[in-house]
Amino acid sequence: MKLIGSDDWNPSAAQIPHSKATKAMPEPYDVPTLEMMDAEAVGLVSVRLERQENLYNVQQKEIGQKNGKLTHVKEELEILRITKKDSNGLKKLYEERVELERANKEMKEFLAKQGLKWVGRNIKMPVKFESRPFIDLEVVAKRIEELNIIAERDAKPFVNKDGVHVLAKVDPLPIGFYANGVMIKGYDFHDYNSKEGRVLMKDLLEGYFPYEIKDKYSEGVPLKIVDHTEELYDPKVFKANARGVGKVDEDFRPCSTNEFLKQLPEKVIKDGRIVPVREEAAKKIKAAKSCSTLIEIETDVVLQERKGTKFPQEEVTTIKVRTEKGKRTLMAKVLAKDCVETVYKYVEKYSESGGGFVLRRNYPQEELKRADKRSLKELGLYPSAALIMK
Repeated sequence: MKLIGSDDWNPSAAQIPHSKATKAMPEPYDVPTLEMMDAEAVGLVSVRLERQENLYNVQQKEIGQKNGKLTHVKEELEILRITKKDSNGLKKLYEERVELERANKEMKEFLAKQGLKWVGRNIKMPVKFESRPFIDLEVVAKRIEELNIIAERDAKPFVNKDGVHVLAKVDPLPIGFYANGVMIKGYDFHDYNSKEGRVLMKDLLEGYFPYEIKDKYSEGVPLKIVDHTEELYDPKVFKANARGVGKVDEDFRPCSTNEFLKQLPEKVIKDGRIVPVREEAAKKIKAAKSCSTLIEIETDVVLQERKGTKFPQEEVTTIKVRTEKGKRTLMAKVLAKDCVETVYKYVEKYSESGGGFVLRRNYPQEELKRADKRSLKELGLYPSAALIMK
């Protein structure tokens, strides 16, 4: 028998009669190295270990608090047991209460005969009283801590960023608790007594993520408590604060344009074609911003009012001026005795034609000359007027 050496080997169809065709050898491929696999495994284990430690710490804290409550209950039971033995003392207190109620009734009857009425102490009651449920924020905080651990556990620990696996970072979603209701950032305010408010609180206390965020955060999201339980939620004040007027709550400030656009998908497929959702939304926002913008000019009247000066209503007039291209509407609060020269002085720096303009009014159509010395009231520009730049 002749052995075939490496030099004699020729994988032809004659030498391999049972093979109809020679199969092509597979292309070589990159095999992950042991170091890469070890690094990723260590990262996953460290993340899971950290989550278990957080859960352990939360449970230990809750156990300690429950032990404290249990000790308090035991003390109250002991006091109740001692009081029960002293039945004579309880009977005496009950008799004193009955006697005081009888004396109170007799006093009111005596005063009624004299044409008087007992009204008690001078206590100022609120104009409108609304019964509000008591919210134990400590219990809610515990449930939210547990939900946050679940959200971190179910979240993807790593994301692929430019070919590199990095730890994923998820910003917590603020949830504000007020004296009269609750609100999650990006969602409506709900009164505690409303159906939506009761459902939201029930979900939290039972250890579930709020139902209203399920569409946007199907896998859950870490929550951040914002304590406003000492104040009532007022929509008017909240909107003013959101615009930057007064004290601003950073947790509930409306998101910027870029933050809003990042929440939208970059592209979607609809009816077989690709729709650039984010790009189209950016164009619409830009077009809306290019519309006429209202600018309130800081006139002398406005500055003095900020310092506390109060002008009689009949002495002040409000003039609105639309610029040449209609991109801006200027509002100037001035004195009715001022001349039109004062209005020119305040609006000229906003001119879109470089200063070569005149002020006109549409009805009656008239050009207001800068040198006119008549007062705004005499010109009929009182208590308000609308002008245009030409």
